[in-house]
Amino acid sequence: MIEKVKSKLSPYRLFAPQIVGLVTAIDRKGEPNVAPISLIAWTEIFPHFVTIHVMPERYTHECLIHSNKFVLNLPTIELVDQVLFCGSHSGRDTDKFKKTGLTQLKS
Repeated sequence: MIEKVKSKLSPYRLFAPQIVGLVTAIDRKGEPNVAPISLIAWTEIFPHFVTIHVMPERYTHECLIHSNKFVLNLPTIELVDQVLFCGSHSGRDTDKFKKTGLTQLKS
């Protein structure tokens, strides 16, 4: 007989480790927002696409809907502190580029 086990973790958290990307999108005021995203997938069809999943209640989702585009960066382990900061602060009230020292470049 199979025993059911309940977890306090969300299902997507059970599949760690995962790649984490930094996604940048422009908000309604024209300001960039950067956020770590771990639900990233590449398509096998041509042309190749990158897909990301962002929960609708997140500020990043609002930015993505507004700008209809995003930039995906794959940070190295040296940027772990910046990634953690970006994931624990909202772009609604924090300029994460300024606070982390991450560099903005035109895409």
